[in-house]
Amino acid sequence: MLPKIIDYLKDKSVLILGFGREGQSTLSYIKKHLPEKELTVADKNKVTPDGENIRTVCGENYLDCVNDFDVVMKSPGISFRDVEVNENTEVTCQVDMFLRFADCHKVGITGSKGKTTSALRGLLSLSPKTAVVIRDGAEVEIPAERIKKGDIFVVRPGESIPADGVVIEGGSSVNESALTGESIPADKSVGDYVSAATVNVSGFIKCEAQRVGEDT
Repeated sequence: MLPKIIDYLKDKSVLILGFGREGQSTLSYIKKHLPEKELTVADKNKVTPDGENIRTVCGENYLDCVNDFDVVMKSPGISFRDVEVNENTEVTCQVDMFLRFADCHKVGITGSKGKTTSALRGLLSLSPKTAVVIRDGAEVEIPAERIKKGDIFVVRPGESIPADGVVIEGGSSVNESALTGESIPADKSVGDYVSAATVNVSGFIKCEAQRVGEDT
């Protein structure tokens, strides 16, 4: 489907983090095009992926192996709250890879009203369902729809940004191709604006929410 992704991954050590539906489809896609490639699957639960040259890391400490790889394909819902990612490890996801390497970012919606609604729901799914905000000095996970203007939220590598805001701490590269069509991630530092549903590619950032809900 996207040969550029395979070219990008073929010479890198790859960890598939989480083996739910997204992790399984990631493994299937890579193995289809690179059947001899050695891969590692890590999950909190015991998993038994089919295929050769597949190593597994399972158990409570499965996140400890993250920095052993060049690329980490992270599944949604896995928190990096207590994980320090080194600068040589890239944390990404299917959405980020697609937006980065797809030649065209235009989406055509055709068909009946019902099908159109389903397609729009698919686009909206780029926004995360939850967000980590600062409450009384501590990080608290809440539904993204409950973020209010002025809230401070944090975004770790591989996570989608839950609301429009301004970076107040940290720095990173953010994949904004869903909005701009530009495949090269944009560098973000203190004072820069970030947009909801874009993907934090590398560093840790702390942001102040500016526009939320229907205003995003």
